[in-house]
Order: sequence, then C-alpha cells, then structure tokens
Amino acid sequence: MLAMDETMRPGWHRKAACRGLGARGFVKSPGAAYGLRELCATCPVRLECLEFALADLTIVGLWGGTDDAERREMSRRVA
Repeated sequence: MLAMDETMRPGWHRKAACRGLGARGFVKSPGAAYGLRELCATCPVRLECLEFALADLTIVGLWGGTDDAERREMSRRVA
C-alpha cells in the first residue's frame, strides 16, 4: 500500500480524528477494524470520508465508519 503524500490528501484529512494513526489498524482482515469505529463515530469529517470512499469502491479498509463490504452494499442500494 502506498502512503499518500500530504500534498495529495484532501483538505478534510487534516481534521480527521484518525489523522496520524497510519493505515495499519484501518486496513486489516474483515472485521479487524471494528474497534476503530468508535473513533470514526466522533470524527468531524466522517461524512466527507465516507463520500470519498464511496466515490472509489476500490478503496479498502475502514472509511467513514464503514468497511469496503458495507460500502459496496450501500452503492448497490443506491444504484
């Protein structure tokens, strides 16, 4: 997994509750990141994060409090 350079990150990343934690805890085997959902629930940019992940369904891991399987399901319901 390539790290995203600070200049490539959307502006809302600077306000994210998970900023600086790294991807390791958020991108694991299915279900492994569920303890981090509490952090997502308090995040001031949770909706921006979710929208970002929904725009590219190849993104894996916990984004906006949802995992990739949940986001695929959400996209199917909307389509």
